[in-house]
Amino acid sequence: MMQSNGIPADAIEAELFKILASPVFSKAGRASRFLRFAVRQYLEGKSSELKEYVVGVEALGRKPDFDPRVDPIVRAEAQRLRTRLNEYYASVGKHDTVRISIPKGTYVPTFDLNGVPAHEVATLGRVRWLRRCLLWLALAAGLMIVAVAFSVQRLLHASPVVTRSVRLTNDDFSKSSELATDGPRIYFSAWKGGRGVLAQVPSAGGQTELIPTPSIGLDASACLRGISHDSQRLLVVTGKQRSSLTGYTLWTVRSSTLASRRVGNLVVNDAGWSPDDRQIAYCTGNQIWIGDADGSKAHKIAEQGDLTGYPRWSPDGRRIRFTSLVWDTYQQTIWEVSAAGGPVHPLFPSWNAEQWGGQWTPDGLYFVFNSESDIWTVRERAPWPSKAPKPVQLTFGPLNFLAPLPSVDSRRLYAVGEIRRGELLRYDAKRTEFVPLFPGLSADDVNFSRDGEWMTYVTYPQNELWRSRLDGSSRQQLTSAPMRVTTARWSPDGRQIAFEGRMPGQTWKGYLIGADGGTPKEIAAGPWPHATWSPDGTQMVLGSGHAPLNKLFFLTLGTGKLSPVPGSDGISNPTWSPDGRYVVAARDVDDACMLFDLDKQAWSEIAPTSCSWPYWTRDGRSFFSLEGKGAAIWHFEVKTHKFERLVSLKDYRITGNYSAWLGISPDGSPMILKDAGSQEIYALEWQVR
Repeated sequence: MMQSNGIPADAIEAELFKILASPVFSKAGRASRFLRFAVRQYLEGKSSELKEYVVGVEALGRKPDFDPRVDPIVRAEAQRLRTRLNEYYASVGKHDTVRISIPKGTYVPTFDLNGVPAHEVATLGRVRWLRRCLLWLALAAGLMIVAVAFSVQRLLHASPVVTRSVRLTNDDFSKSSELATDGPRIYFSAWKGGRGVLAQVPSAGGQTELIPTPSIGLDASACLRGISHDSQRLLVVTGKQRSSLTGYTLWTVRSSTLASRRVGNLVVNDAGWSPDDRQIAYCTGNQIWIGDADGSKAHKIAEQGDLTGYPRWSPDGRRIRFTSLVWDTYQQTIWEVSAAGGPVHPLFPSWNAEQWGGQWTPDGLYFVFNSESDIWTVRERAPWPSKAPKPVQLTFGPLNFLAPLPSVDSRRLYAVGEIRRGELLRYDAKRTEFVPLFPGLSADDVNFSRDGEWMTYVTYPQNELWRSRLDGSSRQQLTSAPMRVTTARWSPDGRQIAFEGRMPGQTWKGYLIGADGGTPKEIAAGPWPHATWSPDGTQMVLGSGHAPLNKLFFLTLGTGKLSPVPGSDGISNPTWSPDGRYVVAARDVDDACMLFDLDKQAWSEIAPTSCSWPYWTRDGRSFFSLEGKGAAIWHFEVKTHKFERLVSLKDYRITGNYSAWLGISPDGSPMILKDAGSQEIYALEWQVR
């Protein structure tokens, strides 16, 4: 090692160490690398090699084709280094024995004494060398302790990662948001034509096999909710539609014999087995209940939000996690409660993103769940003292992945992989079949201006409101993310469009926007998400929100006056007839189709079955509606009060941004959005890093 001005190399090394550890240099990466390289080159007798090219490539990380004539980085960093050295010696290094500098015009460092005789520097250097040795020994011991602690923490809190995905099904069914497995097989509900049927597929992939449930009912949908831990009983909710706001009847189905049995008289939204299969946790309305496996000895343990679902027992049976939906914001979040009852608390109190569903891995180490359209996981709190684990995203598209289910050995995740795309079809009554309409347009909520020149639509799945001419020209986007949109309707004069919109974390509201765009404005103060025009455009009928608070009101647009619609408590989703004589709507308690006669100021029940998406014909003499989740299209004639099935949709998968959708085309025929995408079950192989 070389000396400079009689200063020993170890004293220079000690000074370099102090400089680089100081606050002036601790966060100055380039300046630190530059100084360290220059000093080391000098002490190794290579100061003649301290040229601009060498510094740029070896100290500052430039590539071998670095050209100092084009790239001035070395000169610029040298000036910054000189400035930092001056700052250091004017502050924390003011009393240092040795001073290092980089004179202008060169990159070779110089070393000077700060008023200390040269013969004392050697002694000081040796003392500092001993101190440095002791310091390094202590530092090494500390680093070993930290490394051991870090290794333990990493083992306890390693982030999982999906390494591979394999498609297991290749069928033409929509899939439910619940999967179950007994190891060799995966069970799910397969949907087509608005009806769900139990199905299974080998966990290694293969042919989808439908599972008949004749004792439940040939026309009833069977929706899977889980499997017992002994793999003998499937938990199923069933019914043509909700019998009430509390949910559906609950059944068990033997996986071996397919024998079905009601679970007491329970009517639920969702349910799940306890780890010992002796109890069932179930959701009814906004409440969580626990009962014995036969439905007896039921007792409430919690309530939260407006609607609950996905009750999941922890593997030790001590906790239950569930999803809570708030109607006002339509936001879903995951909550937890002790199986013994008590206070509930959010699983992720500081996370604002929507979360829903979820399952524990059988070993209890992880909880996997959905946030929006991706799968996330969180590790259960480890015994090692640490902060609460943070959720980790496992999937990043391009598929939407839903309903994650860990395999019995916790090595794989089964999930529904989804591509969302739609194709508009209209029903041709003469040919008694559906034919394409507006090819290439994937959208729902298609609505036409009264003059037949313009149309609005909500893109699927982007959920943006657009306006265009019927030939697709003069397209203009009216809304954009993050606002979500549904039920857009032209005003009778063609100047405005009313729609339902929601911003993240806010309630659904009714808005008006100009046909040529602009800023959406609320129709009226308050939560009025459902709005429909009167034929003359001077009034609207508004729905006040979500069950059980629904009520309809007339709004006079000129004055802003609100008047209640008589007898409309518990009624929602109104649609005004084009002749101004009627309003059709749904009764919340059972989805029955209701008709309000404005002349008589009275309601009558058209049918006990649902009439989703009612669309009036232009003459106001009849309307079309959708049965349930898309089982059939119905037609109601006002004069005869006949409510008849027009066409079955059992061979179609229909979709929409929020549910199966129905509209009416310019020629007055019913219009649907066929599901042209796919939903298949995948196996995701994952591992802990």
